[in-house]
Amino acid sequence: MSRLLLDANVSPALAEALRWRGHDAVHVNELGLQHAPDPVVYRTAAVTLRAVVTHDNDFLRLLAAKPGGPAVIHLSQREVQRNPTVGRLAQAIRLSEVLHELGDRLAPGLGVTVSAVALRVERSPRARGPQALERTRERGHDR
Repeated sequence: MSRLLLDANVSPALAEALRWRGHDAVHVNELGLQHAPDPVVYRTAAVTLRAVVTHDNDFLRLLAAKPGGPAVIHLSQREVQRNPTVGRLAQAIRLSEVLHELGDRLAPGLGVTVSAVALRVERSPRARGPQALERTRERGHDR
């Protein structure tokens, strides 16, 4: 089970879908943070030991600037833009698959970019070293 904090630009319905799939997912609306700036959401995620789930690249920049913060999961918006209802369901399923695959490796300082066909996992640039985990995977094709 993953502990997640969903940003304001992600549908609250995704939090509900993730909870239904067994994850501890909270949307910023539920915490009264729907209008909070990104650094506040980032700190809240760090303090509550949750990964931030967002459509916003700004959180990846915060992670690069402030290593040791929470994990950041950046979701592609392409699927949602085509059909909002089907897109959110597809994102919930895809995100659940990714969370299952990452398991215990979803740790603070990890940046994860997820699309319908690819997954990129990267340690914060300042946290990189020989142990840096960087991988791009396409469905059905490991690179």
